[in-house]
Amino acid sequence: MLALPAPAVTPQPRADGAIEVTVTSPRGARTVGVRSDVGIAEVEVILAGQAPVTLSLGRQPADLRIGDVPAGGMRLLLRPAAPGPVRLDVRDETVGLEAVLGYVPRPPELSRSARPDGDAVVVTTSVMP
Repeated sequence: MLALPAPAVTPQPRADGAIEVTVTSPRGARTVGVRSDVGIAEVEVILAGQAPVTLSLGRQPADLRIGDVPAGGMRLLLRPAAPGPVRLDVRDETVGLEAVLGYVPRPPELSRSARPDGDAVVVTTSVMP
């Protein structure tokens, strides 16, 4: 197990049933994922300097992967499909294993995967607003 800081997640339930969630990465991750355990009717993704993006999730659990997250983090506005508790699993992803304690470089004849999640370090935390 690696002793890495988890994403900072601040969920704030609203009077209208929506949940406003602020996420920042102490590791400077540019990719953040959010998964819910219950159906979400709609989510709005807010990144600094960009117009908000609203997605209809059709009452399915959320499984979002947001890229190019600015250093200041992001905000989400989740509208659950039904009243009740919501568990959110939030992860941040960085690429590069060099900073991982015990990492041994691969042999020169091998290369990193071309996939964006190759050599990813993922740290996850869970919250229940």
